[in-house]
Amino acid sequence: RQRDAENALRNSEEKYRVLMDDASDAILLCDAEGRIIEANNAAAELFGRSKEDLLTMDFTDMHSMQSNADALIVFQNAFKTGSGKLSELWITLEGQQQVVVDMSASVVEFSGKRALLGIFRDITYHKQMQEALEQAALADSLTGLPNRTLFTDHLDQAIARSKRDDSRFAMLFFDFDRF
Repeated sequence: RQRDAENALRNSEEKYRVLMDDASDAILLCDAEGRIIEANNAAAELFGRSKEDLLTMDFTDMHSMQSNADALIVFQNAFKTGSGKLSELWITLEGQQQVVVDMSASVVEFSGKRALLGIFRDITYHKQMQEALEQAALADSLTGLPNRTLFTDHLDQAIARSKRDDSRFAMLFFDFDRF
């Protein structure tokens, strides 16, 4: 019986390690005060810190000032409701470089206490591609100048603002031949 229990415990620990260390998303486990009590290899890589350094930090140490309030609200609500999500969270890395992540959090029991399991997916590349597509949709590919779509959007906004504020606006139009 004891041997079976030891084998079961060893298997459970091995599964835990495999799940934590081989996960492609960053995983942090925080206690109720926000201290990081466990981190996987992907978290160390994403945050540019060693696992040992992460275990000395508070989860708020990694967010930009603008995202800190949002992250704290998600953290507190997740402890109340059992889970939470936050899209496009800006995280400050060592050297002040920032990355954008989607974060999901859920409450788990760890070492007999409630803890928050946070999973972070780096979406920086996707965000950059989205911004590039938006830029391509609104600017001339040759000159980089605003295109008709953006012009029409700005004109519609100016007309709406003029109607709303009961004011006037002017538009200056240049037509270049052989450009």
